[in-house]
Amino acid sequence: MTEGATRRPFQFARLAGIRAENFLGAYEVEPGHFVSIGAGVGLGGLQFIDFKTGRGAVLFPTSPTNFFAGPAMLVPFPIETTVSFNLDGKGRATGFAWNGVQKYRGRRVDLRQEPVTFTNGNVV
Repeated sequence: MTEGATRRPFQFARLAGIRAENFLGAYEVEPGHFVSIGAGVGLGGLQFIDFKTGRGAVLFPTSPTNFFAGPAMLVPFPIETTVSFNLDGKGRATGFAWNGVQKYRGRRVDLRQEPVTFTNGNVV
C-alpha cells in the first residue's frame, strides 16, 4: 500500500466459516500448562489465552481446522502462529498442533464442575 511517498505492507487472508462451539474449552499442553479457547465475539474467529506465557490473541480460521494468529489481540499480521485442530466424528475439537515461536501439542480436557450455592441476606 502506498500513502504519498510512504510504502506500507498490506495483506489479505480469506477466512473460513467455523462453528466456534466445536473448539471452545481448555486444552492441556503438559501438566500445569493450559490454553483456553473462547469465542471471538463478532470476529469470525476464536480467542485464546496461554496461561503459562500470558499471551492472548485471535485465531483466524483459514479452513475448518486451520487457524493463524498475529503478534497481538486483533493484530493478524505478520502471522506468528498457526494452529491445526484435530476433530472427532462430530466435528468437535479434541486437540491441536501449535506452530510458532513455541511448538507443542495440546489435548482438550473437560474441567470439573461443582454446583455452589450461598446466601446473602434472603437471597440464595
